[in-house]
Amino acid sequence: MASNREQDMMQMQQDAVRRVMEMQRQAQARVHPEEKPPPAKSNSSSKPQPPPNREPPPPKPQPKPPAGKSGLLEGILSNTGLDKEQLLLLGLGYLLYKEGADHKLLLSILYLLL
Repeated sequence: MASNREQDMMQMQQDAVRRVMEMQRQAQARVHPEEKPPPAKSNSSSKPQPPPNREPPPPKPQPKPPAGKSGLLEGILSNTGLDKEQLLLLGLGYLLYKEGADHKLLLSILYLLL
């Protein structure tokens, strides 16, 4: 009975090692899709071989956004000295004013800007 438990335990450990290696292969395939994953080997040894350490490729530089209308708008808004929340409240107040909102509501939004 004890040897049966030991065999079961050994089989579960080998199965766990196999699953870990499979997950590592899948992760490497997702990180480096252009490289082909190594073929699966069935090792009967009890000690798994660690995967070789690979240097990740250097990160690609991010393309700069065009300095068109959005750059001009960002420049104007950054020169106002207001943060994003205050600009959002001003925009909301302007929109509500154009829609004919209640004056008390507009005053409460302006109060939040203080």
